[in-house]
Amino acid sequence: MHNVNISKISRLRINSECDGVSTLIGCMGCPLRCAYCFNPFTWDGSVEPKKYSIDELYEEVKLDNLYFLATGGGLSFRWW
Repeated sequence: MHNVNISKISRLRINSECDGVSTLIGCMGCPLRCAYCFNPFTWDGSVEPKKYSIDELYEEVKLDNLYFLATGGGLSFRWW
């Protein structure tokens, strides 16, 4: 089974990634090193990611589904 390295799960974000309430999942491992990156602290290994299996990640974020249904929001993934 595959694991995903997550730096942060940010809940109850209002109108930031989409309409309604969203949950942002910050995945580590982006190789681009963009000058405008929001999270360069994830580049040097100083942040220890939490490893989730796909099933574990689903169990973690499914708690927010009521917010998504009520507001038209959803999940947003970012690779850092």
